Amino acid sequence: MEKIQLPTNWTYNRKAIYYRIPTQDQAQFNGKQWLRLGNDLPSAVEAFFKICSNPMERERSKNTNVWLTYWIGDHVLNPKRIRPATKRQHLSSIQRLRGVFGDLDVPDITSSKITRWFFQRFDENKTGGRRELETLSSFLTWCKRYDLILYNTAMGLRLPRPQPRIHYVDDFEVEMFMETANPLIQRYIPLKIYTGARKNDLLSIKVSHITEQGLYIGDRKSYRVQTESRSRGRIFQIGTELETILNAFPMDGEYLFESSKRLPYIDFSNDTTSGFDSIWRRSKERALENGMYQSNQKDKPRYVDFEEAKILGIPLIFQERDLRAKTATDCENLSEASIRLGHTNLATTLRTYRRKPEYIKAKEDSTTRNL
Repeated sequence: MEKIQLPTNWTYNRKAIYYRIPTQDQAQFNGKQWLRLGNDLPSAVEAFFKICSNPMERERSKNTNVWLTYWIGDHVLNPKRIRPATKRQHLSSIQRLRGVFGDLDVPDITSSKITRWFFQRFDENKTGGRRELETLSSFLTWCKRYDLILYNTAMGLRLPRPQPRIHYVDDFEVEMFMETANPLIQRYIPLKIYTGARKNDLLSIKVSHITEQGLYIGDRKSYRVQTESRSRGRIFQIGTELETILNAFPMDGEYLFESSKRLPYIDFSNDTTSGFDSIWRRSKERALENGMYQSNQKDKPRYVDFEEAKILGIPLIFQERDLRAKTATDCENLSEASIRLGHTNLATTLRTYRRKPEYIKAKEDSTTRNL
């Protein structure tokens, strides 16, 4: 276990973390002087916050490692504040951030230090660097609550972003993929393309969500446990096309997508979809064997350049999330695409999900308009 600076009264001892109970609090613990918290830091933090409600108010150190530990207990491990996927991202990013900023005091994490670190990290791993920056920014915003800093020094910096994916999935690529896909995937893809919903939202659909009013699809990403608030979701009116798609489902269970054990393909406790992801991966492998190609991955077999493939009509393998972008791109206008995908910001739809040039109609001739 990596030894880092711990909060006051914490110590490492024999590959475990212990807490020295203050004298005035020992009566609450039957006179004990030491309390074993756990073998690793997350479990130790979780145990500590169960016995000490607000330890940050008594902490005098401003060391980043110490306050990252408190942040884990107060924010990251709190299911009422962040979603499970965000929790996994933060816990992963914290390990790298400790190596860069851990020995500094929180007020010493300046914008210039963040910028120099980020450009170096961005050259190594663009997506990883951006996620670690998001974690750092969230941590610094939390530190303002305890007057460690006056403002978030990671906000407002003009830093590069990873290039959004540009692969537009053509209809012939979808047809070729479905030739050898698992039957569940063959039912999933048409519904995905029609609705443009996220994977977790599709796998959460219940048979009871199909009513005379239409197909209701919620938005798990916007759900907040603390305020018990969620988006309104979307209701798709069932026309001829959607009715044909839904008729392919057996409709004999609670959920639209169920395993052989009658369980949904999503774990609602942590928002993971490992069972579905395995089925998709096997379908992808069969599609590659059937003649589809990889794009933009020169170290992979059957590599072909993206632009060359589009010119020659070579079918490229696609990711599950590319189908959501296909839905947005195939919509007639940006507003319709944003509503279908459940976005509140048109810029998000335009920047990431519209993967074809925007078509601009010709202006009317001035003489004709005057008439």
